Amino acid sequence: MKEEFTSAEEQEFVRLLKKIQQNEYWVPSLQAWQEVQRTFSRWAAEIVIADKDGVGTPRILLSRYAGEGVPEHRGNFHIAGGFEKFPESIKESCSRIAQNELGVDVEYQGVLGIHKWTSEESPIGSHLLSVFVACRPLSAITLQENRRLFTREEMLALGPKDMVQNHPHRAFADQYLKQLESGDPVSPL
Repeated sequence: MKEEFTSAEEQEFVRLLKKIQQNEYWVPSLQAWQEVQRTFSRWAAEIVIADKDGVGTPRILLSRYAGEGVPEHRGNFHIAGGFEKFPESIKESCSRIAQNELGVDVEYQGVLGIHKWTSEESPIGSHLLSVFVACRPLSAITLQENRRLFTREEMLALGPKDMVQNHPHRAFADQYLKQLESGDPVSPL
């Protein structure tokens, strides 16, 4: 049974939503952010950058998660990404996120796939959509311990202390690299 909002609660809810919008969708705490994740559907652009090593083996760029949204994943390798900021286009979101997460400008090439997270995949429950986006870096990416290119074999060898095992990024990277290894063309949607 739904519990109705009082008029005062409805007005307060609208006031808070407007305040969040005016503050560029900033939410004041981890607890509040997690409740937003549980309540509203949001999409995140996942920046997919791939190349081939010296012998032609496909690799994908992964970086260690430094975000605050899911503390349990901090320090694990993932595909760099972030949430859209309304009213950005997907191209604008990709540019901002790549600059913030990787320190590089990118050229948007297209959407490779979309994944709707399940509650089992997210420790906080989620209505998150991951939009995996092919991007081409417009300058060299500085590789370091926390930002590396991985072959499929190297990525699959990462243990639970380095990459969440049942994470959508791991599953996407596995399938994407497998497809690149097969020589099948990978075209954005």
